[in-house]
Amino acid sequence: MKLCLFFISVLFFLAVVSEPYVPNGDYSDEFHILLTKVDKAWEKGYTGEGQAISFVTDSVMGDHESIKPNFDLSGSNNYCEADTTDPFDGSFSFSVGTYLSGIAAGSGDEFVCGVGAAPKATIYGQRVSCNGATTDDLLSALSDTATNPVSVYQMSIIPTTCVLFLGCNYYQQDPLVVNKIVTNTRWGRKGYGSVHVIPVGDHYSLGANVNYATYVKLPEVIAVGSVSSTMKHSFFSNSGYALTVTAPGGGLDITGIHLSLINGADSSSETSCIFSKGTQPAASVVSGVVSMILESRPTLTPWDVQGILIETAQKVDVQDEGWKANGAGFTYSPLYGFGVVNAKAALERATTFESLSHTVVTDANTVFTAASLLASTTIPDNNEDGLEIEMTYENDMVIQGAVVFRVSIAHLRIGDIGIEVWSPSGTYAELVSRHTDSSDNLVLYPLAARNFYKENAKGVWKLKFTDKQAGKEGKLISVVLEVTGILGDNGDCQIDTDCNGPDHGYCKSNKECECYLGYSGVNCEFEICPTDKCNGHGTCDSNDGSCSCEEGYAGETCCTQLCPEGKCNGHGTCDLSDGSCSCEEGYAGDNCCTQLCPEDKCGEHGTCDLSDGSCSCDEGYSGDNCETNACSETTCANEGTCDPDTGKCQCKDGWIGDTCEEASCPPDKCKNNAFCDTKTGICRCDSGWIGDTCEEVACPIDKCLNGGTCSETTGECSCIEIWTGPTCTDKKCQPDTCNYRGECDIYTGECDCNEGWEGSRCQIEICPINMCAPNGKCSNDDGKCYCSDGYSGDHCENDLCQIQYERCNEESQAGTCNYTGTDGCCKCKDGWGGPSCQENLADTCTTDEECLNGGKCLDSYCQCADGWEGNYCDDDSCRHTRCHSNGFCLNDGTCECDPGWDDLDCTLNICEDDMYGCSAEFGRGECAFDENDEVYCKCNEEMGYTGKYCHLAPSQTPTPEPTPQPEPSTAVLGGSDSAASPLQLSFLFILSSLLLIFYF
Repeated sequence: MKLCLFFISVLFFLAVVSEPYVPNGDYSDEFHILLTKVDKAWEKGYTGEGQAISFVTDSVMGDHESIKPNFDLSGSNNYCEADTTDPFDGSFSFSVGTYLSGIAAGSGDEFVCGVGAAPKATIYGQRVSCNGATTDDLLSALSDTATNPVSVYQMSIIPTTCVLFLGCNYYQQDPLVVNKIVTNTRWGRKGYGSVHVIPVGDHYSLGANVNYATYVKLPEVIAVGSVSSTMKHSFFSNSGYALTVTAPGGGLDITGIHLSLINGADSSSETSCIFSKGTQPAASVVSGVVSMILESRPTLTPWDVQGILIETAQKVDVQDEGWKANGAGFTYSPLYGFGVVNAKAALERATTFESLSHTVVTDANTVFTAASLLASTTIPDNNEDGLEIEMTYENDMVIQGAVVFRVSIAHLRIGDIGIEVWSPSGTYAELVSRHTDSSDNLVLYPLAARNFYKENAKGVWKLKFTDKQAGKEGKLISVVLEVTGILGDNGDCQIDTDCNGPDHGYCKSNKECECYLGYSGVNCEFEICPTDKCNGHGTCDSNDGSCSCEEGYAGETCCTQLCPEGKCNGHGTCDLSDGSCSCEEGYAGDNCCTQLCPEDKCGEHGTCDLSDGSCSCDEGYSGDNCETNACSETTCANEGTCDPDTGKCQCKDGWIGDTCEEASCPPDKCKNNAFCDTKTGICRCDSGWIGDTCEEVACPIDKCLNGGTCSETTGECSCIEIWTGPTCTDKKCQPDTCNYRGECDIYTGECDCNEGWEGSRCQIEICPINMCAPNGKCSNDDGKCYCSDGYSGDHCENDLCQIQYERCNEESQAGTCNYTGTDGCCKCKDGWGGPSCQENLADTCTTDEECLNGGKCLDSYCQCADGWEGNYCDDDSCRHTRCHSNGFCLNDGTCECDPGWDDLDCTLNICEDDMYGCSAEFGRGECAFDENDEVYCKCNEEMGYTGKYCHLAPSQTPTPEPTPQPEPSTAVLGGSDSAASPLQLSFLFILSSLLLIFYF
C-alpha cells in the first residue's frame, strides 16, 4: 500500500510541474533568492500556488501593490478591532507583517519592491500585536478552516527573552498555545498537518540561546536562524542546539537584507521599499520554500517537510569548528543548525521522500527524580565538575524532531546553571550556558536539542548540570525526557513467556510486559545486575543497575582500582577514597614520581629545601641551581677586590674605573691649587674657580648684568627685580608668557590667568567648548560637569531614562522614568510595581493584613507606605540603591537623607566630604551632634567662621547657604529604600528560611 501511494505521489509531482516562472523584474540583487536556489525552483515552475501562508503578526496591508495579487481577506482577521477582519492597522509607517509577507510571497507580476520566494502563494494576515498577543488571540490566529486551510503559519509575535543592559531570561510557554501548535501539526490543512515556522530571535550579542525562548523549541516547529550574503552567521542571529535551519537574513556585510516592502509612506496609493535584516525575514524565505514543497506534493506532512529541509540543507562556513556529525551521519552546528535551506535540492528530495504519514509520536515516559538517585542531587556552587546523571530510554525510537528535557531545579539564581547532554550515540549538545537570568527555580522547563536527528534514542542519556557562578547553590529536582520520533516494533506480549517469564516478568492485560525487580527492557530481556556487573568490587542496585563500589575502587562498574601497586612509586601513601597520593618529604607530583632534591640539585654551593625543591645559595653564588659565580669573570686591577654579591670591583684609594684600572688623581689633574679626592677623582675648587678641573674663572667681569650678583662658589648669577636668565639679560615677563590669557607679574614671572584658564602659563582650558553640552554645565572652579536631572557621566552624555526605557514598561503604560535626581528610576502607576513596573499588582490582596510594613489593600492591590514597594510592600531595596543606604526612599522617588548626609541621593557626608570647610583639616570647624543626635558643623568661634558648613569667613556677610552640587552619577537599577525594623527582618528571615527548606 505504501509503495502504491508513493508512486501515485511521484506521478502527481510530475504532473504538477508547469512552465518556468519568470518574475516581471530584475531580482539579481535579491541575494536571498539566489543563495537558497529559489530561482532554480522557479525554473521548474514552482511558485507556491495553491498554498496559504498565514502571518501571525502586527499588520498586513492587503492593498499594497506587491501583496494585493496574493492577499485573501477571507482567511485573515483583525483581533485588535472588533468591527473589521482586515489585518491592516491603517498606519502607513513600517509594518512588520507587510514586510515579511512580501519576502515570502510578494507578487513577481507586480514587481514593485522585489519578488517573494513563493510569488503565487496565498497570503493571510492575522493582526494580534495590539493586545500583546494574548492567549485567546493566538489560539484564534492559529486556526484554519476547510475553506481556508493554512499550509504554513509564520509566527512573528513572540515575546523577547533579552533586553539591552539587562541580559536574557527564560520565558515560559503557554500550554494552550503549545497544544494548539501540536494539534495543527497533526490535523491542520484538511488532515495533512500545517507547518509552523518561527524565527529564533536577534539577540546573539546579548548571549541569547534559542532555548530561552518560547515556542521556537517545540519539536513540531521549524526554528530559523539567519546568515549574511556571504553565507556566514549573521551577527544578530541567536544560536543554540534547538535551531533547525538557517536562511539569508542579512549581516554586517551590507546595509540591509532584501529589496523588500513596507506600507506606503504617505497614503494608500503610495508604496515605498526598504532594506532590513533579521531572523524574521530569514523565516519568511523558509516559509516560501515550504509552500513550494507542499505545492509539489500536497500530501506531505509537517514531519516530512522538516526532514526534507534537514536532509537537503547546505553546509556553509566549513571553518566553523561547531560543525559535528551525529550518530546518524548528519552534520550540525549551533550557529547554522543543519545548514542553509536549499530550495532546488528540497524539491528534488520531495519526489523520493518516503512520507512518515502520521507515524511520528512523542514519548515522555522516561523520568528522573531526586529520589531515584542515591547520591546527592546538589549542584555544587562554582564548580566545573558539576552534577552528572544518567537516564535510560528503553524504547526503540528513531528520533525525528527535537529531543526535549523538562527540567526542574531549585536555585536562587537560575542563570548560574549550565546544562549539557550526551545521547546514547555519544552526540553532544549544550542545552543552556550560564547567563544573566537572576530569577529563581525552574519547574518542568523545556530545553530542546535537534542535532540528534535520525539517531536511535534507545540507551543511556547522560546529563551534566554545572553552577559556574559563586554565591548560590541549588538542587536538581527532576528531569522528564521527551523523545519525538518513530517507534520500532516493540513486540506486544501475549503470554508471560513473551516477557521472559516467569522469572523476569509477566504479560499485563494491555499486552505490555511488567518486569520484576532486577530486569528491564520491552520484553524484560535485560538483567539489570548481571553476574560481575560490578567486577567483584561493589554492590549492584537492582532498581537502576548502578554500582556502589567498595573502598579502593571506582567507575560505573567498579573496574578502576584507585590504588594499584606502585601508584605512589614507593615515595608516598595512596588514599583509598579517591586514589590521591600523599608524598613523603622530597617528592611531589600526582604519583610522587618527581624528586624535588636529586643529587647535585644545588651543586657544591647551595642547599636544597626538601619541601619545595628550591636552592639556598652560598655567598657569591646565584641561579636556580647556584650555578652562577658573580665574580667568576671579573678581574680587578691595582689590588681591587670583587664584591661576591654584585660582581663589581671595590677599588683602593687612588684608583677608579670598572676594574680599578684608572688613577683617580694623576699629576696636574686639578688646576689653580685645587684639591683632588683620591677616592672619587673629583676636583675640589678654591673660591673663584669652577669646572671639572677648576680651570674656569667663576665670575669674569660683567658676567651678571642689570644689577645681578655672581657667586664665587658656583659661578651662577642671582638676578634682581624683573630680570632672569643665565646673565640676567632676560625679562621675567615676555609678551606670550601667559599665552595672552592672563596677567604676568613682572617681579615673579607668575601668571594670573583669566577666568576659564589655568596652568603655569594659562595653557589649560578648564571648560572646553561643549564639554558638558547640552545636558549639563561645566564649572570653571573645578572643571567638572554638573548634569541636569536625568543625566550622568563625565560629560553628562548618559540619558538615564533612555538607557532604562524598557525597564519602566512604558509599552504597557505601567510606569514612567523619573527624571528627578540622578538615578533614572521608574515611577510606577497605580496597580503596577517592581523595579521595572513589570509586575501587575491587581488581585494581590483582599485585606490590609496581607500588605506588610504599613501598606493598605486598595482596589485588590497593595498601596505601600513610603520606603516600601513590591507586591506585598516587602521590598526596601530602594534605600540601598537610590539613597545609597544613607537615607529613606519616598514614594515620589526622592530621598529623605539620614542625619549627617545630604544631596539628592544622600551621598554627601556633611563632615567627611568637607565641601565648604567644615572639617578640622582647615581649622574652620568640626563635626558635632546636637541634643537630638543631629549632625551639624561646630564652627571655630575664635577664627570667626560661621554658616551651616562653617563656610562664611569673618569678612563675609551671611548669605543663603549654598546647596552642594551633586557629583555626576550613573544609572542605578531602582528598588525600594527604607530600612526594615527588627520585627520585620525577623519575619523576612523566617519566610526566606521556610522557602529555602521547601525548595532544597
